[in-house]
Amino acid sequence: MPSKLHFPRPAFRLDSGAAQPPSEAIASYLAQVNSWRLNVLEFLQEPAATESASEWRALAWPMALFLASDWTAEMSEDWAQSVPKVVPFPASALQASAHPKIDTVREVLCWRAILRDYLEDFSFSDAIHLRSDQELAERLDQCLHPQEHKEICALCLTELGPGQRSAAVHDCTILRRLPATPRIWSRNELRP
Repeated sequence: MPSKLHFPRPAFRLDSGAAQPPSEAIASYLAQVNSWRLNVLEFLQEPAATESASEWRALAWPMALFLASDWTAEMSEDWAQSVPKVVPFPASALQASAHPKIDTVREVLCWRAILRDYLEDFSFSDAIHLRSDQELAERLDQCLHPQEHKEICALCLTELGPGQRSAAVHDCTILRRLPATPRIWSRNELRP
C-alpha cells in the first residue's frame, strides 16, 4: 500500500504527562491527517487493477462513508446503534488549521480507534460474496495503520518506551476518552 494511504502518526506524545505540543506541530499533524483523508478518498474512486468492480464497491463504500464528515441526522441515528458507536470523521479536524487544538487531535484519534474496533467485526457478507469478510476488513484497516512498525500504542500512536507495553501503563489520553475499552487495545496493545 502506498505510504500516502497509511494513517499519519503524530510527531508528539499524547501521554497525560506530556507537554502541550506547539500549535504549529498540532496544525502540521492535522494537515497530514486531512491530506491522508483526501488521498484515501481519491484512492477509493478508482478500482485497483486487481479488483473487480463489485469487489471494489464493497471495499470502497464503507471507508468512504466513515471518512465523510457530514452525515445526515438519520445516518447518525442509525450508526449510534452500532457497537462500538461509529461516528463520522470529525468535522473540527477539517477546519483546524486556523485554530489548531490538541483536543481536535484527540478527537481524530478516538474516531480512528472506534473505527478500527468496528472493522474487527464488520460483515461484508450482504454486500459481496467474492472475498472473505476478513480480507476486506483487513484492507480497510490497513489504511488506518501508520507506515512505521515501531512499538506504539494502538490508540494514540505514541511510541512506547521500555516497560510501557500498554496504553494504561503509559497513561494514554485516548483510552480515557473512549466510551468502552476497544477490542483492538485489549487484543494486541502494541499493534497500531
